[in-house]
Amino acid sequence: MRRDGAKKKKDKSAKAGKRASSPEDVNFIKDALGDSVVFHELDDDTKDAVARAMTELRVRAGARLIEEGEIGRELFLVADGTFVVTIDKQGSTVTMNEKKRGDVFGEISLMFESPRRVATATVSATTDARVWTLERDVFRDLTRTAAMASDAGNLVFLNSVPLLASLTVGERVRLAEALEEKTFKPGETVVTQGEVGDMFYIVRKGEAVVTKRSMSTGHLSFGDGSRVNHLFRGDFFGEKALLTRKPREATVTAVGSSALVCLCLNAPAFEDLLGPLEQLMERAKSPEIVAQRMNAIENEGRWARARFIIKSDKSKSDGGPGGGGGGGGGDGDASGDENGEGSVAIGACAAETFAGTFSNDSSMAEITLHERELLGGGASGYVRLVVADVCGNGTMKSFALKRMRKCAVVSTPDHVYCEQSVSQELNHFACVRQHASFQDADHLYFLFDHLDGCDMMDALAAVATVQPFKNPDKPTGSKIKMLKGMPEEMAMYYVAVVTLALEYLHEKQIVYRDLKPENVFLANDGTAVLGDFGFSKKLEKDALTYTFCGTPGYVAPEVILAHGYSTSVDWWGLGVMTYVLLTGQQPFSQIVKGKPEDPLTVMKRIVDRSWAVSFPVYISESAVDLMSWFLERRRARRLGNLRRKAEDVKTHAWFKDAKFDWDAMQRGQLRPRPLALSEAFATQRANRIADLEREIATATFAETEEEIEDAKETFRAF
Repeated sequence: MRRDGAKKKKDKSAKAGKRASSPEDVNFIKDALGDSVVFHELDDDTKDAVARAMTELRVRAGARLIEEGEIGRELFLVADGTFVVTIDKQGSTVTMNEKKRGDVFGEISLMFESPRRVATATVSATTDARVWTLERDVFRDLTRTAAMASDAGNLVFLNSVPLLASLTVGERVRLAEALEEKTFKPGETVVTQGEVGDMFYIVRKGEAVVTKRSMSTGHLSFGDGSRVNHLFRGDFFGEKALLTRKPREATVTAVGSSALVCLCLNAPAFEDLLGPLEQLMERAKSPEIVAQRMNAIENEGRWARARFIIKSDKSKSDGGPGGGGGGGGGDGDASGDENGEGSVAIGACAAETFAGTFSNDSSMAEITLHERELLGGGASGYVRLVVADVCGNGTMKSFALKRMRKCAVVSTPDHVYCEQSVSQELNHFACVRQHASFQDADHLYFLFDHLDGCDMMDALAAVATVQPFKNPDKPTGSKIKMLKGMPEEMAMYYVAVVTLALEYLHEKQIVYRDLKPENVFLANDGTAVLGDFGFSKKLEKDALTYTFCGTPGYVAPEVILAHGYSTSVDWWGLGVMTYVLLTGQQPFSQIVKGKPEDPLTVMKRIVDRSWAVSFPVYISESAVDLMSWFLERRRARRLGNLRRKAEDVKTHAWFKDAKFDWDAMQRGQLRPRPLALSEAFATQRANRIADLEREIATATFAETEEEIEDAKETFRAF
């Protein structure tokens, strides 16, 4: 498990040139990128800006443009010449395909902001060549600016509508996100006098005229009617449809030489988001509830400084507990204890958890953690079972100790600090609770709840089976074998747990951003909690974030397209996870020849509104409806993101028809079925842990002193 600090250098032998500026270059780039997943949904002005931001790069024949294993940060578009794509397979070079004029590669580098994202192939020039390049930071800045400008423009339009004056800024922001664009050709009628409609319109581009038919002896006299108004950009009409279902008082027709483009919102969508407008107009102008401020001070006094001694029966060759703390001892650092009986680390603990560890003459707790078996691990660290005397009287409690090497996570400090701050704030039965965070010279530690089962993906694998099912549309046909996941009543409990966890997080303005079965942890009695808050982020009220993060098959469309987003992405993730639990597979991805599809293919389907998710015949209609609402690509219409938020999920027919007892779940009285993990699973898991234990024991680290010091400084405030 060698982790080299030095980065590979590619032999690009290339010379950077001008930015795209000529109409020919810009049009070529826009045409070539037209079908790319991150480009085709942009408006024309942003496409033009992105094309003009690309830089010409000349590459000599034989030079490597991308090196397999290196960090990817750029998109490449071939302008001239040819390239060959190769991979290293057991020491041999295997040619995959060829790239020529108009071909694009490296597109996924524009999405993933994690510097751990590495190239899976080498791309070399077979002729002298020329490419257009686009860096990820440049692209995301341009799309973020465009999204913010669009939302701000829509908000300006809404601010000018007198009927909406009673709405708060936050409510208008939500409406701005819900506006949809409709285009009308010159001469096309938008609304007709006398008809009953429920749509409100704001003119974004173009012109329209308003005409009224005259009244004669109490009857309408037909004809073109008289012109009563001329509408231009920023004008609006039909706003009364949000308040009442009375007939339209005039006809509006698109005019001029170009199309009329309107931002539209119908009354049902308005009420789903905010409730009846009449009620909003009548409410008292009282200050907002101070719940957020109460949340901010909720944790005061919960955390205290603590000194941790980590003891183990095993010696660790990687400088872990028992030998990892040699170093420095400055603020936040720690070193091995005087007797060599364990490593010492300094940090903070939950005062409630370790109330019995404080001495009368000290405000710092003294906590000894005894390491037990390995629970799991990954590229940046691992998790062990530990026990500690939490009351000072020999009462031992089990925890999960997550341990990360600082140099391994120094490239993503925001995720580490977010996980620390977010999980410190949580105190809910559906969320893994943090009991301490601390550090020694080389490592960072989290002390979490320990669950003695497995993650939800393991539980799914234990119950998923291939079964024969008959197609209801072909009753006389033969049965088809299909993969089936959990029974619906079993999956319902886990979806409910996550629903309550998300409800709790969202009330605290926390967006989770990485919902998947692997991040839901189960105890042997079947109870579940949401864990791993490394991608979570606390937002200001009504604020958006733009970072691409999450797992490709689970990310929401607004994340892929670099639009601003908030808690809506978690409900999309719950839709994907529900599908996975019920079917054993992902809704937007397939297994091809035993391997998952390319992430770009998957994400193209996610953002393509014309691509419909297919549901196996054995899933109930109400479950299909639930997932369809979760997987609504328009976030303003997505279940969980409407006015009633999580309440809409709880009252959905899937839960309602099953008479699911939400109150009993909140009280902790609703018990799921215990886990039924096979002996084969236990054997496989034991083998995985044994392999990981050997990997940890033989790990070496090629880290320079400069890198070690940089990591220490980065996490000094941890």
